[in-house]
Amino acid sequence: MNIELNNKNNYAVINEQFDFDSCSLIDAAMMVESELTGVPIKKCQDELTLQHIVIKSKLSTYQAVDKDKLQAFLEIIYKQQAFTGDWQSFFDVKNALISKVLSRRKGIPISLGIILLDLLAHCDFEVQGICFPSGFLIRICLDDELLYLDPFTGELQSWEMLELKLRGQLGNHARLTLDLLKPDSNKSILMRLINVTKQPIFKLIC
Repeated sequence: MNIELNNKNNYAVINEQFDFDSCSLIDAAMMVESELTGVPIKKCQDELTLQHIVIKSKLSTYQAVDKDKLQAFLEIIYKQQAFTGDWQSFFDVKNALISKVLSRRKGIPISLGIILLDLLAHCDFEVQGICFPSGFLIRICLDDELLYLDPFTGELQSWEMLELKLRGQLGNHARLTLDLLKPDSNKSILMRLINVTKQPIFKLIC
């Protein structure tokens, strides 16, 4: 992995030779954020570690990785901890930065999705990210089915709901196919995060 680390400031620098698959998605996302903003990543990593401990402790009574455990997880994240999609200030750049989303508990689909992927994986769920046209999705693989989670709302999505989202983005002639629900690589997901963060429409709202 080609990362230059400034030990004095703990800044990570990612260049074009960076191997996106050699570390976890969220660690790479925090390194990208550090490069874009100059903010050290250690505080963000510490906050994430605390989340791992708290959530795993609250789910310790669930032995099986099933829908009951998933619903309990979503209850913790979206109700007890009040993570939410930021409808009112969607284009605030803070909503695209992992460190800010962790501290503010508000974000957009891609940033919330990256955090949720990490938290779900640490709770033993098999999960993958999808760069869906209308907004980032999380695919959750249970023993007997595939579930699709919208990280912006915290709601599981049916095929019909996903097709409605797709038509809202691409027009009424758009049709949902399995190809659109294929998982994306860490690199594709991070490039989407970077592209969103760098869009001129995103601005810092103090």
